[in-house]
Amino acid sequence: RDSSYAIRSMRHILSDDDWDELRRGSEHEQWRKLWQYWKQRDPTPATAYNEAMAVYFRRVEHAYFAFQSVSESDGAQTARGTVYILYGEPTRTERIFPPGGQPQEVWIYERLRKRFLFELRPDGRWHLVNIEQL
Repeated sequence: RDSSYAIRSMRHILSDDDWDELRRGSEHEQWRKLWQYWKQRDPTPATAYNEAMAVYFRRVEHAYFAFQSVSESDGAQTARGTVYILYGEPTRTERIFPPGGQPQEVWIYERLRKRFLFELRPDGRWHLVNIEQL
């Protein structure tokens, strides 16, 4: 419903040039460019349903709510939200509570052979502190 939010939520996947281009113009022009962007990435262009766009914005919506906190009201703009939007649901997650340290969360993506380590900082925000190849 809000072209500026839709475009802002795509920052994770846009080049700087695409980001600047999509943000230019009236709201109507932004919607037109937004639809054109997704139309070019539609795996089944002969149908009305755009699977790529649907998957992306479903992830944005999930991240918005699942990763918000008192410190970060838009979970889609957080470190964990960004990783979720880009890669989807992790294969598994782990919570670590090191003695005397900050709580940590590990997301493992077996198919990507990647491990993401997040740490909860005193400011109430989860920060991405490490990415490892498995």
